[in-house]
Amino acid sequence: MTGWLTGFHWRRALTIAGGVALAAWFAYWSWQTIRFYFESFPYHLDMFGFDSRIYLHGARTWLAGGDPWTASASQHSWTPGASDVPYYFTGPPPTVLAFVPFAWLPDGPFTAGWQALTIGSALYILRRLHLPVWWLMFPPLAQAVFVGNPHVVCLALILSGASVLAALAPAMKAYAVLPMIGAGTGFIAGGTAGGAAVHVGVDVGRIQADGLIEIGERLRVPLEPEAGVTTRIEG
Repeated sequence: MTGWLTGFHWRRALTIAGGVALAAWFAYWSWQTIRFYFESFPYHLDMFGFDSRIYLHGARTWLAGGDPWTASASQHSWTPGASDVPYYFTGPPPTVLAFVPFAWLPDGPFTAGWQALTIGSALYILRRLHLPVWWLMFPPLAQAVFVGNPHVVCLALILSGASVLAALAPAMKAYAVLPMIGAGTGFIAGGTAGGAAVHVGVDVGRIQADGLIEIGERLRVPLEPEAGVTTRIEG
């Protein structure tokens, strides 16, 4: 008996048990995060890739000569019989340009392609960070993948190790410049984001104070309080 206990790999067993427990915890909280999308199935599956469509509509509006911050995407209301709820684009100027190459695509094909890219990016992130595949159930990652938020692609670009690809990350999310400064690519990334910001910023500089106030008021209006959801800001 003593020999069996001595030969047993306790450290390995504890590592496996800890991994199983953490995976179960991830799975539980991921489901708590996205389970609302499966209520009244398939009514709320419009949330699949929803965030990416907000960005796409912002780019389309800008290309058409409009104000990208008036662009929105609508989701089905959580209240039966109520009208669809719009969520407005509020990203910084560089983000507009990031989605311009896709603006010609209809929503359906774009969503399918973007979601494929997002899932591939998530798997690439896990590989680069040497994490097991069940980390896809990490709640923030699982939700970001489900709604197609650019955070996922942005992180994959940062971790790519290629300066050219990493320089595209701030166009997805401006704050990507911060972790890249320590990696020595912040100058290139900052130049990319800054140039894009100036290019788009000059074009949208015609927005008057009244327009900004209108946007602010719109973002402060709570939406769907009975579902625990308030105004969504995509930035």
